[in-house]
Amino acid sequence: MANIKQQLSIVIARIRAAEARFGRQPGSVALIAVSKTFPLASLQEAMDAGQHRFGESYLQEALPKIEALTTTPNLEWHFIGPIQSNKTRPIAQHFAWVHSVDRIKIAQRLSEQRPPELPPLNLCLQVNISGENSKSGTTADELLELARAVNTLPRLKLRGLMAIPAPVEHFDAQRAVFAQVRQLQENLIHAGLALDTLSMGMSDDLEAAIAEGATLVRVGRSKIQRRGAEENQNLTTQATKAHNGNREQGQYRESWTIDGGKRFHMISFVFLIAPLCPLWLTRFSPRLCVSATAPCVALPRASMHSSALDFFGFWIIFIRTTQHNENTKHQFHRWRQYGPQPDRRPDRRWP
Repeated sequence: MANIKQQLSIVIARIRAAEARFGRQPGSVALIAVSKTFPLASLQEAMDAGQHRFGESYLQEALPKIEALTTTPNLEWHFIGPIQSNKTRPIAQHFAWVHSVDRIKIAQRLSEQRPPELPPLNLCLQVNISGENSKSGTTADELLELARAVNTLPRLKLRGLMAIPAPVEHFDAQRAVFAQVRQLQENLIHAGLALDTLSMGMSDDLEAAIAEGATLVRVGRSKIQRRGAEENQNLTTQATKAHNGNREQGQYRESWTIDGGKRFHMISFVFLIAPLCPLWLTRFSPRLCVSATAPCVALPRASMHSSALDFFGFWIIFIRTTQHNENTKHQFHRWRQYGPQPDRRPDRRWP
């Protein structure tokens, strides 16, 4: 797999080629290296290669990196993930850009919590251009009102729009969606807002975004790394086939672990079923009701038998349902081991 420096050079070459192809000024498009999930050593390698803009989505992961690199000059931190109200203060204190503002409440909190000794916080309004329920962002109809409100807040500087369209394969389809974002920004400019930034385009569609006026593109896992993930998937498939073959020949062993699911059933038996066992046993020996649980004497025998059997049957059905339902939280996990197993995480290669 190519190292960080080689990956950056490939992505920057794509950006410069797209600028020349679509008549953009050389250097008019900047790269934000999405550094989420990358360790500090990878960031240092990227900085050695000349990269100084980094994008983070997870605040808990970003803050230690920012603090560790506080003394490094010319670093520019961009927050590109969804924003919760209780996370606005550290974002306002540690980042230079925020790309994912989609409601006035978040902008107001960022404005109030931005330290006065720092420069104004650069903001992009996120637009849910594809109307996906799974993504954040304001709608096109609400964009103008939100932009005007944000533009009046102190210690903030509204710079432009950000969008993450739904993935499409064809270049023309990608460009058509980015053209809608560009048109929205032009409408805001005609309404009197001074905007100069379009944050859009990632690894699969950055050329289409640049063609429609993107000034910031966000790239993390490049195609080179995805090819490594595909190799990892191929290794996983081979291991699965080998496992199936060993299974047919009886050359595998199974080990059972007492996990949360089994513990749950054991606890449920102790607290729910065990107290009813004496009642159930009275079906065979009526004297057990008197000797084991004295209060049972006053209860009708038939109802005791019925209740005990109902609870016992319910517990058995619950166990069987839980064992065969792979989606339930409490279940029995069976691990089959036979030789080396590949690492199944998509962002890592199997050595």
